[in-house]
Amino acid sequence: MIRHLWRQLRGWPVPLAPVPRAMPTSAAQWLKLPAGGNYASNTRGRARAKAREMPIMGRHSKAFAEVLATLRGASLRMRQFEDWAKVQPDDVKRIMFRQWWARAIEAQAAGRYVPSCPRYLRGLTCGARKKNGEQCRSTTLCANGRCKFHGGASTGPRSAEGRAKALKNLKLGRLKRGKS
Repeated sequence: MIRHLWRQLRGWPVPLAPVPRAMPTSAAQWLKLPAGGNYASNTRGRARAKAREMPIMGRHSKAFAEVLATLRGASLRMRQFEDWAKVQPDDVKRIMFRQWWARAIEAQAAGRYVPSCPRYLRGLTCGARKKNGEQCRSTTLCANGRCKFHGGASTGPRSAEGRAKALKNLKLGRLKRGKS
């Protein structure tokens, strides 16, 4: 980038796209780099040509190479998992959605960053059978992987006190409307 700016200042022609350097792709290739720090140093002949291919690295090149290799491996595994998840049936995706939802709620309760919904789960439909036999196509899902009409809402009170309170409210509402 700086080289291109220097060429522009001098009035020289600038290539349309920057010329990529040949970067090592694995930790083994990084570790083969000769010791000595700055690889783009002022050298002559074959060493200069080799220096153009090598990145500019300091004394931490081995540690940096290991971190890069680890990140590349993690990125590759993540892409492979996303490709696998894309082709799974909706029932399997719904299970993954429930797991993601549980992790998101746990992170929110702990005050941590709540991750957004993964791409392979976006656009997931409810899939519940409607009365006309078709599948529900709603994409606004709740914690159980269904929409608010097909199981996303509350399942009702579970405890004895909760049931008594719900029955009391039901009777109170009926009395207010004049139905008993």
